[in-house]
Amino acid sequence: MGTTRVVFPPQFEPFQPYLSGPYLKSLLSQHDLDASVFDANIDFYEWMVGFAGRQVPWATVPHENRDYLHANVKHAVGCLRSRPGSLHEYRWAINVVEEYLRAISPVGVEMGLTCMRTGHPNSAQDLLDYSQDPNSAFALYFEDAADDLLGPPSVQTYLLSVVVRDQLAAAVVLCGKIKEHRPNARVIIGGPLVSQVHSKLVAMPWIRPKFPISQSPDSRITAWNQGFFSVSGRM
Repeated sequence: MGTTRVVFPPQFEPFQPYLSGPYLKSLLSQHDLDASVFDANIDFYEWMVGFAGRQVPWATVPHENRDYLHANVKHAVGCLRSRPGSLHEYRWAINVVEEYLRAISPVGVEMGLTCMRTGHPNSAQDLLDYSQDPNSAFALYFEDAADDLLGPPSVQTYLLSVVVRDQLAAAVVLCGKIKEHRPNARVIIGGPLVSQVHSKLVAMPWIRPKFPISQSPDSRITAWNQGFFSVSGRM
């Protein structure tokens, strides 16, 4: 039997790991199912900070403090990883990281510590357009992080936990990329957001053939609610 990879996609506040990963791993282990967890959200932020002092591979809007932000963002991240010496230092670090992310955001996209906007939040067309862009930030991130995100060849099932709307664009892009690299793998999306907007997702005319979403356990990409009652039965 193949193993399972639990993936937490961007974008979610990076100040602490979200608990759906270890929760699902623990739940699967109770049913003798081997699983691992990959926090793509934290890894994506690390990837973005890695562009400090370098040219990003997409067009950006000019920012008057670009040089300062690139020069100081890694120190600011270091402050946030440890205990800041003062409230002033903490606020400075937050502001630097936030403005750095905005400064390197692709044109038409807003990235920050608490947001990821790729278009109108309720536009299926904007979501489709972004998912088809081979040079989107998430598509380029996947190409760099593919080995870590996909895990070993023994992984046959991927669970993507989608909690907030700002994760949806990344989840759709990552689902497609996983299927490109592992065409025989099952990719299952779930979580609070998917449960809330499930009917809207399955109503999108383009999403069914590209990312099948249904309540059937035979579907390659499935949405459900109350993982405690349903995850083990779908594995």
